[in-house]
Amino acid sequence: MAAPPSFAAVVPDLRSGPARKPELAARRGGAGKRRLPHRWSRGSLPPPGYGVTAAPVPARARRRAGGPGRPPPAPVPLMMDEALDYLEKRQKRDPSFTYEVIVVDDGSKDQTTEVAMKYCKKYGSDKVRVLSLVKNRGKGGAVRMGVLSCRGKKILMADADGATKFADIEKVEEGLKHLQPWPNQMAISCGSRAHLEKDSVAKRSYFRTLLMYGFHFLVWFLCVKKIRDTQCGFKLLTREAALRTFSTLHVERWAFDVELLYIAQHLRIPIAEVAVNWTEIEGSKLVPFWSWLQMGKDLLFIRLRYMTGAWQLETRKCN
Repeated sequence: MAAPPSFAAVVPDLRSGPARKPELAARRGGAGKRRLPHRWSRGSLPPPGYGVTAAPVPARARRRAGGPGRPPPAPVPLMMDEALDYLEKRQKRDPSFTYEVIVVDDGSKDQTTEVAMKYCKKYGSDKVRVLSLVKNRGKGGAVRMGVLSCRGKKILMADADGATKFADIEKVEEGLKHLQPWPNQMAISCGSRAHLEKDSVAKRSYFRTLLMYGFHFLVWFLCVKKIRDTQCGFKLLTREAALRTFSTLHVERWAFDVELLYIAQHLRIPIAEVAVNWTEIEGSKLVPFWSWLQMGKDLLFIRLRYMTGAWQLETRKCN
């Protein structure tokens, strides 16, 4: 059996709509489909390697970009071209560096799976894999599925719209190193846009600014105290930290990042926050009021359900 890669990337592509329990069809190297379990058993997790998870452009934005009567364009190439170019060059510099990219199609209606399979054929199934959810699960659910499918020793989450340059992985890697020694080999390094907040406020309407500060206050008051930007989709986790947090994760929509860090701080996993470059991609915004309202409700549920014991944190030891 071939050794697991030192680096794996998971690129989930989502569509809008309420999260529903999915059936999963997995395609590996064009060799057909096989069914995977809805709930991952601990014994079925893949062996250690290095992994990355990337989050997509919101589906509503893609439909707008496609225009009336046109299929929405898949955002996957925005991330894949840049990511694979970086990874290939890094592998040439360091032959011991290996990687894989996992694309998760979260029930999208565009050509995500077909586009991703082209990369699979070009680079090989050992470097690019495709997971296709038959029904939409939500961003958190898709990212969770990708992370638990990774074989990586380290796992990166990154936005598929290319808002953060993929090369900034070196910055979050450095943040991870500064946390050593890692207790039980667990640590998380979060990319952050907090240093750009003043510029973003100047460009936003007063209403959007009010929503932003309100959300930040709720995050601080209810869940996460020490991280200023919980929602940046650029996070690097050790494999042990990823398995401990994602195996406990419940929220499957946009607020899953907050629950992820809430779990991490209660397990006393060291967390670093590192400034990364970020560019706002046209058409990739959430619908302000209703999205923030849903996320606020999720924050309240996170706190209440853990406080009442409806949700409990895993206490098992990492493998």
